[in-house]
Amino acid sequence: METFASIFVSLLAASKILNTLIVDRDEIIANSAIRASRVIDSLQKKETVRRRWTFTLDEDRSNPPMKRDAFVKDDDNEGIPIFTLKTPLKLGQNRNLNLFEPRWLHMIDSISNIVGSNSDLKETPYPQFVAVSCPNKFYSCVATNGVEGRYADIIFSKEGRTAALLETKEGRRPISGDRRIRCSIEGGENVVVDEKSVLIKNEGYMVIQERDTNLQDDPVAVVENEELEVKAIKIVVIAGLLHANGIIDRLSESTTVKNI
Repeated sequence: METFASIFVSLLAASKILNTLIVDRDEIIANSAIRASRVIDSLQKKETVRRRWTFTLDEDRSNPPMKRDAFVKDDDNEGIPIFTLKTPLKLGQNRNLNLFEPRWLHMIDSISNIVGSNSDLKETPYPQFVAVSCPNKFYSCVATNGVEGRYADIIFSKEGRTAALLETKEGRRPISGDRRIRCSIEGGENVVVDEKSVLIKNEGYMVIQERDTNLQDDPVAVVENEELEVKAIKIVVIAGLLHANGIIDRLSESTTVKNI
């Protein structure tokens, strides 16, 4: 009798755990579909921009000498660099960045003179770039010109802020010993990126081609006097029969999906 009771309790506990896992899986898949619909909606409304490109990995930039001029030309700063963040940078907000990818090292080197292992950029105006939030990004390994490279598919918000580079600190990654830069930045004025001025550097990051119409002060001006044709968004969700009803229920409860 005790053995039967023990088995019954174990099965009951297992069923509750399984049910919890199923519910969590339903929530995760449904939320992913909702996020996807929001991203597509933002593209249709021209609130975000999508860029796709390939670039090679310049591993030499991971371990360059600690002097900028050794690997970045003085005239190699054409355009204002764009840096993507998961969440928007706020006015006056301070953030710390830990950068180690060659493209971001090149970006920092292109806007500042880093001499020695530490650099405190106390002179104003501070070097600046544009920080934009990035609701969706995808990278994959590809062969570019016979060498290792990356394919990038980035969706980023047109609205961003200037980011002042307050301080940089040189370092090395713990295991590989590759170069790393710790940066302190501060959010500045609000800007709107003109998507027609966005170019791709050979090093793999985006820049805004310098011209008078690159940065607009009024975010509303992006879609002013322009009628947008917003089509219904169709998203295919692949799930097993075990999750289908739960996912449909959660999507039907979402005001976001109904509105879109």
